Amino acid sequence: MPAKAMELKSPQTAGEIEAGNSTVELQLPLTLSGWSLTGLFALYGPRPVVVRSADDSVFIGEVTETDELARVVTVELS
Repeated sequence: MPAKAMELKSPQTAGEIEAGNSTVELQLPLTLSGWSLTGLFALYGPRPVVVRSADDSVFIGEVTETDELARVVTVELS
């Protein structure tokens, strides 16, 4: 069964995301769920995600790096 993609929201616009050399760094919220998501990505490795920009454009990618202390994930766009 294929993995389902999780949706992450970015404060950046589509133009800013496209200018980012096919990677997006996302700061997850300072909440228990933000830490839990960062831990999930760190534990289970690359995961498919959908990144929704501030202007509602959608990008598909995969979480490739995590910084658990800062709650930052790096998404490599497809």
